[in-house]
Amino acid sequence: MVSILTILMMQLCLQLISKSSQLNVRDNIRMHVVEARIQSILKDKTVYVDSDNQRLYYSAGNDSQGESDIKSFERTDQYLRQKDEHGGFEPVLNNVKRFNILKKSKSVQLTIVDSSNRVTEMFISDITFAEKKGDLVR
Repeated sequence: MVSILTILMMQLCLQLISKSSQLNVRDNIRMHVVEARIQSILKDKTVYVDSDNQRLYYSAGNDSQGESDIKSFERTDQYLRQKDEHGGFEPVLNNVKRFNILKKSKSVQLTIVDSSNRVTEMFISDITFAEKKGDLVR
């Protein structure tokens, strides 16, 4: 009788462990996809980091009127979004509790804390920095 209970308990534990590892894998894959997307967006772009407001600005080329189009990554409410100067935005990641940008020599460290208090650090490398936001104009 005791051995049957032991076997059932072990089986339930294994099912629980299996389920929790699947959840972590899904979240890890999501963060890798977001990091790859941010890396591809910022590739060969000049970036300005506003440390006070925790925003990362970059020049996205020229808009339909031929003017320089400057976009940014910022955290609002519960998500990280990509925003342009004309008011349009695109959510990048939801359930974001905190978002921190740290400028390093030729890279940017993005630290994201989600609603589960899980901390993710992303390092975006090979970045060219502008001294001020006005330098992003082509």
